[in-house]
Amino acid sequence: MKTKESSLIITVLKIVIPLLIGIGIAFITPPEGLERPAMIYMGIFVCTIIWLVLDVIADYIAVILALSAFVVFNVTDLKTAFAPFADSSVWLVIGAFAISAVIAKCGLLKRVAFSILKLFPENYTGQITALFTTGLIISPMIPSLTAKAAILAPFANAASKALGYAKSSKAAAGMFCATWIAAGILGCAFLSGAVPVFTILGFLSPEAQAEWTWIQWFLAALVWLIVILLGSFAAVLVLYNPKKDKAAEAMAIEKGFAKKQLADLGPMTRDEKLAAVFLTLALLGWIFGKQIGINSAIWALIIMGLMAIFGLMTPKDFTTRISWTTVFFIGGVFSLAAMITKLSINTWLAGILSPVIGPLAANPFIFVAVIVIATYLIRLVIISQTATTAIFFAALGGICIAAGIDPWVMLFTCYMSTLVWHFSFTNTTYVAAIGSTNGEMVEHKDTLPMNFAYMGINLVACLASVPVWQLMGML
Repeated sequence: MKTKESSLIITVLKIVIPLLIGIGIAFITPPEGLERPAMIYMGIFVCTIIWLVLDVIADYIAVILALSAFVVFNVTDLKTAFAPFADSSVWLVIGAFAISAVIAKCGLLKRVAFSILKLFPENYTGQITALFTTGLIISPMIPSLTAKAAILAPFANAASKALGYAKSSKAAAGMFCATWIAAGILGCAFLSGAVPVFTILGFLSPEAQAEWTWIQWFLAALVWLIVILLGSFAAVLVLYNPKKDKAAEAMAIEKGFAKKQLADLGPMTRDEKLAAVFLTLALLGWIFGKQIGINSAIWALIIMGLMAIFGLMTPKDFTTRISWTTVFFIGGVFSLAAMITKLSINTWLAGILSPVIGPLAANPFIFVAVIVIATYLIRLVIISQTATTAIFFAALGGICIAAGIDPWVMLFTCYMSTLVWHFSFTNTTYVAAIGSTNGEMVEHKDTLPMNFAYMGINLVACLASVPVWQLMGML
């Protein structure tokens, strides 16, 4: 009983203390350059961020409460506060989630995965190559990193067992890390491949959002993708080489594992064939949307509608298989970010921080390196990846604009750096990947060497992208 009472008291304090901090900020006399609504906004913003950090209230509830507070306390009107929910990016998320739900439901993703796995040798190096290849191929297909990780990790677990690798052996850990990187991180290089993509876009102005096409995003992230892919592949082979682990058996005990699993699926069903056609159309529409003159969000909704017409998506699928909490959260984040600019808070912060951070922004390599390293450090104490990115945007968004740096560079660099998994609970996608193996493959400590490797590889990847970003006019 005492434990329940203590837990309740802690929960209440986690809610009330941030609320009191927010109220205190709201009543501060506005400094030069800001007005009363800006102070109220900052009070609400800080309270929301602390709630996200403490993980005491569901993310989507926290941001919806924040938008409601904007209206109640006259920071803005209802139409402006909730305007981002009519933005094309939110509808792109809905359409993309619907398409990915159909693909997962009909089993097409399983067939694609096993079709790729069977092409590679049934040994450690062969399966690591297969897992990275599978992850890369399916990355643009599904926007949910968590869904991809949760789907692909069981495949890796089954293959690891078939190869005779014991739990927590180097080989088993290596196969898990290959799956986690391939399914949980590589998708960020594609406009259609990850929820963080939409989160990053949400911090940008509507005009800036409209300029980002599938191809432009891919080109901007291409160098990062190549370095992460090759660097992680090499790290998995070196750090988890089964030849250095006597406990790991490198001989396969079940030949033709992937072929057997593929055979068990039987011939492609009608739904799988239709899903494959619509997925291809969706990807083509997203890639060449600018050329054909159809907005990516509208194209996604058209494909979603066609899937419903052909019976691939039922009303129940629409209500249960689309992550509506994520949709609401992304829309709320869009509004939080937009208000920073509308109230000129970014300009005010830029004026304060420019003397300190401005010199760093003069050298893009140093600026990018500082963002990466600072993010790694902040993630030691802040659980929420979105909250971390929001803090960086609020502090550095105005400085980036003043220094001629596209805020996308800072946002992309920051978010890719939040993907680390210092602790077992600091990355929800990573948690889903481990959870989907039922604890049969690895423990958190087994993956820590890869976490440190990713930190180094990501730093190199972001720095290597600087020349490309300069060529694209973003630096």
